[in-house]
Amino acid sequence: MSDAPGTMVLMQNRRARPTLRLLRDDLDHDWAEPTALRHLQSGDLEQLCPMASLPHPLIDKAQSLFGSDPDRDGALEPIRCATTLGLLELRAGQWRGAVWTDPETHVRWLVAGGLAKGEHQDQDDFYNRLDRLFRAGRSATLLPTDEDRDLLKLETAFDLVHKWEMDLQGDVQRVLTSLAATNGGTSRLEIHHPARANNIATVSIAMTSVEDDDYLAEEFVVEVDLRGEFRGSDLGWTMITRVLTCICPPDQSWDRHGDTMAAVAEPGFARQQAANLAQLDQEGQLCRSSPGDVSHWTHHPNLAENTINGRSVRALCGVFFVPTQDHESLPICPECDSSYRLVLAP
Repeated sequence: MSDAPGTMVLMQNRRARPTLRLLRDDLDHDWAEPTALRHLQSGDLEQLCPMASLPHPLIDKAQSLFGSDPDRDGALEPIRCATTLGLLELRAGQWRGAVWTDPETHVRWLVAGGLAKGEHQDQDDFYNRLDRLFRAGRSATLLPTDEDRDLLKLETAFDLVHKWEMDLQGDVQRVLTSLAATNGGTSRLEIHHPARANNIATVSIAMTSVEDDDYLAEEFVVEVDLRGEFRGSDLGWTMITRVLTCICPPDQSWDRHGDTMAAVAEPGFARQQAANLAQLDQEGQLCRSSPGDVSHWTHHPNLAENTINGRSVRALCGVFFVPTQDHESLPICPECDSSYRLVLAP
């Protein structure tokens, strides 16, 4: 993969993101849908990310004015009563907001909001409330807290991993396109770390077109060589899952032997899947795995934990899959059933 990123930075999240205080105290209505308010009430704050995209008119306006490129920021006027913090005035219909720029990270924060009313004489008027706050020497209560900054770091990490997975998906799409054009072969990918310049793995993807009298198929073999510390890590598992999902999405298609995974698909599958990935790339979407259509027998220890954590298990038939479905609603895999009965046979 090319264009490996350097160290993690906050610049990509520099849009005028709202503070939690603003969400809890200032934006009490005009939400396009109530999900954000429910997450606030339940304390499920991670579900608010990306916070700069929450569906409120004031946040929408901030998003349109401040993006990832500081040279293209919208021009705003300073708020006269808030010169000590250098707050900028944001207008969205009847809504008014105050934008503060962190001098260290240059991240923009939407720190206050409210309605402009009746020639600014109403006690609930945005400007009057802001003026009273500054006169009382309480302007620091507007600034982002440690909780706000922790959410920003979490969101930045999420964005980096998402971009990394999108880049990986693009690499797999190009590999499948090449393999389909040559009717088979082998390609290798060097996989970089999402936030550092070092590589974490080498992945070999091979495709063989089989054309026997009674058997037509495209067979895929993926070999993964993870660097030391990434063996058995969540990042390594995410990488493996992304590669396998992009090549052949069905959960139960892959058979694993150590660091080698194999799957079989219908003729022409590589070309079709490459086109699917290209379309998803245009839409900015990641390829999703699809569930299997049979229930497998597997070893009981750690099965429940693997289901919760998304870890893979190996079925008696050799299939390597993540247990996520209600198995009782599916027919039993014939090969697993045969092996199970053989073990139980007297």
